[in-house]
Amino acid sequence: MIPVKIVTAGLKGKAISKSLLSFSGKDYSKKDKININDIVSNALIAHQEVIAKEGITLIKDFGELPISSVDQGMMSQVINNIFKNGYESLIDKTNKEIRIKTYSDGKWICVAIEDTGVGISSENLKKIFSPFFSTKGAYS
Repeated sequence: MIPVKIVTAGLKGKAISKSLLSFSGKDYSKKDKININDIVSNALIAHQEVIAKEGITLIKDFGELPISSVDQGMMSQVINNIFKNGYESLIDKTNKEIRIKTYSDGKWICVAIEDTGVGISSENLKKIFSPFFSTKGAYS
């Protein structure tokens, strides 16, 4: 059995390569039929060591979701980045909590991730989907 960390690292490498190809104008996305809860659960496994080490409370509320056709690598990358940003914002906090909720309203599948970190300023909120945007220098 291959350890989860090795598989996760391999998937991250694959996702980064696909992102770079997509950014360069070559879209090689591959849609998989999967339950989004599985992607979120796998991301949690990849981050469980840091979450435990930092004493972060994790509150999960996974709803009943239909199978979806998504690019699993890209979706994993998004979820992993949100988790990473969330726990990095909690490092110096006393109240360390991340809440994850998945649900479907019948038309859309939703993944809500919330943490007790500093949040994003309204000025930066407008930029979060810009390629390579980061506030890391501001908080480092």
